Amino acid sequence: MMYESPPASSGWTKRRASSSRPSVECSSRRSVLPPLSVGTTCSNNSNESVRSALNSNNNSTSTTSSSRVNPLARQNVLFVILGLGVFLLLGNTVFLFVQLMDTDQEAQGNVFFRHYHRHHERLKNLFQKDWGGGDEEEALPVLPGHTSNIPPKTNIVPQDESIMLQEMENSIAKKLNMTQNPSSPKILSCRNSDCQRILLEEEQPPQVVYLNDLDQPRYLCGRTIEPHGLLVLSQAEHDQLCNNPQRQHPHYVLSTLFPVLPTRSNHIEKGSPLGPIKLGIKGVRLSRSVRFTRFRGPCDVSCYFIPNNLNTIAILRTVQGTDWQLGTSMEGPQYYDSLRGGGNKQSYLATTSLESDIPMPYFSWDDYAPEGKVTVPAVDYDKAIKGAVFMARNCQSRNRREDLVKALIQKSIAYNNQSVAAAESPFRIDSISRCLHNHDPPPTIHKDDKIEIVNQYLMYLAFENQNANDYITEKLWGSLFRTGALPVYMGAPNIEEHVPPHSIINGRDFANNAHALWEYLLQVARNRTLYESYHAWRDQPLPERFVRKYNFTHVHSTCRMCRWAFAKRYGWGWDHEQQSIQEADVRENRKLCWDGSTGLLQSPFREQWLSPNFVELEVEPNGNTDGEMGQGVVCEKLGDDEQQQQQNYTQTRSILLPNGDSVNRTIWNHDGILDMFVELESSSSSSNTDAQSVVLKMDLPLLLTGKEEDEEVSEKTLGNHQFWLQRGDRRVSVLTNHNLLWASDDGMVRLFFSLQSNVTFRIRILIEHLDLHRPQHRLEPTYFGQIVAQDFFHPLEKFLVLNG
Repeated sequence: MMYESPPASSGWTKRRASSSRPSVECSSRRSVLPPLSVGTTCSNNSNESVRSALNSNNNSTSTTSSSRVNPLARQNVLFVILGLGVFLLLGNTVFLFVQLMDTDQEAQGNVFFRHYHRHHERLKNLFQKDWGGGDEEEALPVLPGHTSNIPPKTNIVPQDESIMLQEMENSIAKKLNMTQNPSSPKILSCRNSDCQRILLEEEQPPQVVYLNDLDQPRYLCGRTIEPHGLLVLSQAEHDQLCNNPQRQHPHYVLSTLFPVLPTRSNHIEKGSPLGPIKLGIKGVRLSRSVRFTRFRGPCDVSCYFIPNNLNTIAILRTVQGTDWQLGTSMEGPQYYDSLRGGGNKQSYLATTSLESDIPMPYFSWDDYAPEGKVTVPAVDYDKAIKGAVFMARNCQSRNRREDLVKALIQKSIAYNNQSVAAAESPFRIDSISRCLHNHDPPPTIHKDDKIEIVNQYLMYLAFENQNANDYITEKLWGSLFRTGALPVYMGAPNIEEHVPPHSIINGRDFANNAHALWEYLLQVARNRTLYESYHAWRDQPLPERFVRKYNFTHVHSTCRMCRWAFAKRYGWGWDHEQQSIQEADVRENRKLCWDGSTGLLQSPFREQWLSPNFVELEVEPNGNTDGEMGQGVVCEKLGDDEQQQQQNYTQTRSILLPNGDSVNRTIWNHDGILDMFVELESSSSSSNTDAQSVVLKMDLPLLLTGKEEDEEVSEKTLGNHQFWLQRGDRRVSVLTNHNLLWASDDGMVRLFFSLQSNVTFRIRILIEHLDLHRPQHRLEPTYFGQIVAQDFFHPLEKFLVLNG
């Protein structure tokens, strides 16, 4: 079993920390430095400017050696030139230093983060490949599935189609070493050509080339096409691999973003092509001694991580294959300002705050209540020392706890001097560690055994080093769950939201006033009934509020980081409160269902085709439907047979128009995305060449149900080709390849088509559950949504290489 907290050196546990430390390389010369500890610096500065100035000076003086020059004047000139060179060198150093400094105010308070930002560019040059073991990236030949050097697209909506296709054809020709002469093979885009017909008619079988213009792989016909890479197939290979007629389209290639449907069951499958989530550490380079380790605890996703053996208070976790960074620390934010922020587009937090993206509280069930209840009884009121014990090494805390302890000690000394004369029981305040030391532990107890030490006293001064919400360390949790003493607490202002009722004495109730607190401690120590009332919670089940708040700590924070990255990368919802993936809910809302008699969709939206004056159009009875038909509603099956499969489903229906033409509508379900192709098919008897207008009505019931009953459906437009409707944590995005008029009304969308022959309209519908933990997430595209949009607007392109 892997444990979350407390730290191994805290004294609340017998566990010890490992002393192994991986090396960190901070310069192009690969000098090994202490691993990102406070005060570490890296520099590549040299004295080249000085040498250059001196060489220049020597050359100039040699050319005038025949002239008679005053030696003193020559010496002065040398000093002036030397001084100028040193001045320029220092100025250049300061300039580079300023350029490498990150101006983000959130990082200014954290020495570790300032160290990282200062050397970010230098480190980036060392790690061009994502944890690739340090090898330089090699230029690959253009073979099936290999990477080409086509520059990535930065815009989502492509530029003018003819220019874009010409650039692609030129790039392919260059990669295939094709010369520009009349007898050279010709490259033909299938975007505007009927490649299926050409493949059948050509005497000499052409090669088929697929171009992936994305920054991530695509998958087609069982092959992987690397980012900005080519897949070159002979016609025979193409026919053998891509022989599924349901996956053929005259002008568009039906590729997928993932080799299998990215479910958790597929992810943890041994040998899964999805690959594990890998958590690195920024600035730590892989080596023989530093490598990814599989997470050994229970986890429902495949999770690997680099162990943190840096002995640093804060690290930057990375997620391989992304530019996400998780500022990770169990220290409080009042010492490190950069731990207050997070939630930027690529910057997130994993701290003790329950408001951070991946909360890492000191409490966990495995550490403090493995049986789900309290197992340690209260100390014996009659045998315990009448007093309170304090243990801390830091005597310069942010909240000045030492001032309160010092005042309580002085109160106890004065009281005990009086109590001896009055023959009353003394009340002690013992500080047995470095800060304010006034007493030693009993000789039979080791000074590091905090549990036994605390159990000798009625009370324990569980004073944190700062007052920050949710920053509750092992000082409190250890005394509550591992000892029988009564905690007297100073620290998190919202402590009452965390602990069982009437289980602590909260110093905040006395405004941290030493006299008022002292008087109450004395009152509790003298009154057995009052003292024992603070332990009544030990004999009862833990409050439901407490159980619900800390339920997520049943799963280790490392696994939860991998869970979070999995949900974010593959478009599954994330429940921040429970730190869990909402895969079941999202799949239910994405489930594909259709009317058994008409074939029109009933889920994820109710599909209806209308004329321009909103009269419902008929569906051709004998349309080609590549799915189960029957009475009622039929749904695709999402059972256990999904292992190692993409959930691809293709279905075509024909919508009849009044003039005898028809609209061919094809849907394709893949990667958790629904694509729709809409094309006009003119009848043989029709002579009308004008555009035909139709309306697609989509009713979205998922936007009308749920717990946000009082919240209205909002909408947002992203350019002319993309918009979304949103209510609560549910979002429906619609993407189109042509400008379409659209209108929405309370969970219903109408798309207005003006169809022409030989023009294909593509529609993509994406349903997401949002993580609304941070308000800005309501207004931004998700990571998965951006990948889906890039895939849509830059589809996998198919080309034929025709012999000249």
